[in-house]
Amino acid sequence: MPKTGMSIGKIEMRKTQRAFLPSSPLKPRARKSGSSARSSRPRRGGAFTLIELLIVVAIIGILAGIAVPNFLQAMVRSKIAAAQAQINACATALESYHVDRGGFPPTRYYCLAFGAEQAKKYFELPWELTTPVAYLADRPLDPFNTFPGASSDAPGQTIKYRHPGFGYFNGMPTEEGMWVPKSFPLDDGDYVFYNNASTEHPARDCPVQYGLWSAGPIPKVDIGMHTYEPVPSHTWYNPSNGTVSSGIIVHLSTGHHSP
Repeated sequence: MPKTGMSIGKIEMRKTQRAFLPSSPLKPRARKSGSSARSSRPRRGGAFTLIELLIVVAIIGILAGIAVPNFLQAMVRSKIAAAQAQINACATALESYHVDRGGFPPTRYYCLAFGAEQAKKYFELPWELTTPVAYLADRPLDPFNTFPGASSDAPGQTIKYRHPGFGYFNGMPTEEGMWVPKSFPLDDGDYVFYNNASTEHPARDCPVQYGLWSAGPIPKVDIGMHTYEPVPSHTWYNPSNGTVSSGIIVHLSTGHHSP
């Protein structure tokens, strides 16, 4: 009997223990996926890393390196177009003057500066084209030879003009001439100076009766015998040498002009 009571007690204890055990075994808690874990982390507030900033700066530098030269060349091309338009207007005014007066206005040139500035300020457009008859409303400024506050009254700031015959040097009367290639319109490097002081080549025999020009994008430093003569084509601006290149923008009485 004692053994039976002990057995019954053990059976009751086991029943009590089973009542407290879970119906299914416990499973380990699953770990959150990487995206869920990252989403639970605090955000940086939209800030950029140093590497991202350096990449942005590099891209801006590359774009600026491409855009700035193109912008500067576009400005030069705009000035070239303006100079050509102004020169053509001056040529029309000169032809009208010639019809009315039977000749061309005198050349006026000055020796006011040195080096590159001398080439820009040497010759100027005659004021006879504006008064007493207004063939031009005003003497147009050279787009490549202006400065803040520039005026057409300032010597040498206008479109340039040269005519073989009577003229003025620093306001004093003189006889002006013009160098023309012997094989004009070809520039053969062999030039004739037409001037009224010459009996062999007087100004009236000059095949070119006037030249109009702008100083161009890069005026040459040397203003030697032929460097700034408007007729020889080796002094002319040519865009095939580069948008920003040396040479004067020219129109001659014969209709020849720089490219």
